[in-house]
Amino acid sequence: MLSRLLGSTLEEGRIKGRLEEKINDILEILEARFGDVPEDAKEVVEKINDLKKLFVSKSDVVQNIDESIFLKH
Repeated sequence: MLSRLLGSTLEEGRIKGRLEEKINDILEILEARFGDVPEDAKEVVEKINDLKKLFVSKSDVVQNIDESIFLKH
């Protein structure tokens, strides 16, 4: 039972770490593309807790920050 609890806790920690990493990656991409990222846009990205939603492909690159998929959540 203890090993299951520890395994679950470790997995949750890994997922949280990956979420934080992806959020930072996305914010860096937005900043590189558009300059300063507005606080409200940062808050929207930081609230995403589904790792699948944080994977960005080339097709997700937008022309301006208002078109960003992250602002439509």
